[in-house]
Amino acid sequence: MALVNVEGTGMVGIRGVDKRIFGVLEYHDVNVALISQAISEHSVTFATSEDQAELAKSIIEEEFWRELKLGLVSSVDIRAPVSIIAAVGDGMVDTTGVAGRFFSSLGGAKINVLAIAQGSSERNISTV
Repeated sequence: MALVNVEGTGMVGIRGVDKRIFGVLEYHDVNVALISQAISEHSVTFATSEDQAELAKSIIEEEFWRELKLGLVSSVDIRAPVSIIAAVGDGMVDTTGVAGRFFSSLGGAKINVLAIAQGSSERNISTV
């Protein structure tokens, strides 16, 4: 797997950035396995297969060439190889401390977390 990070202060509060990113990826048949975005909207990170990462980077750079030239998008970077690790289970939604134990276990194993995603069902916490 690979992480692709699209970052820039010019993305904050701009409507349609995510649509442009994931629309162009879909158009070029790039599969996205995980998406992580903070509330600040300063960056969008997604996981894709390592063999599709360079394609993803190049088509996003092409889509955002104006923003890159103006410095509104500062970078499109790839980090690979990476792995996705997830805690999954129906009982997670009603069990306090699952996320804490999950992240403590990763830290105890010296695994650095690069991205986090959790669905609203609270049945899955995924990390890269």
